[in-house]
Amino acid sequence: MIDGDEILTKADIAERYKMKKSAVDTLCSRSPTSLPPFFKMGTATNSPIRFRRSDCDAWDEKRVVEALKLRKPKTPASLTDLLGCGAVKQ
Repeated sequence: MIDGDEILTKADIAERYKMKKSAVDTLCSRSPTSLPPFFKMGTATNSPIRFRRSDCDAWDEKRVVEALKLRKPKTPASLTDLLGCGAVKQ
């Protein structure tokens, strides 16, 4: 663990991502890649799940970068818009 790294609960994750805790519970078991990386505090099936804040921050950053890559650049309406030499309205 990174020195001073905060450990978050499923309730903290629900608050951070504005979700219901029951949704976080479901995603942990059915779609774990739709949440930041997590670990279990034991080997039993009902062992508590925890998240590291640094993992959440890195996961958020990765998702932002991926979203920016998917964004299509705005295409200019015409060549004059592209060159920036359109008529100036007064």
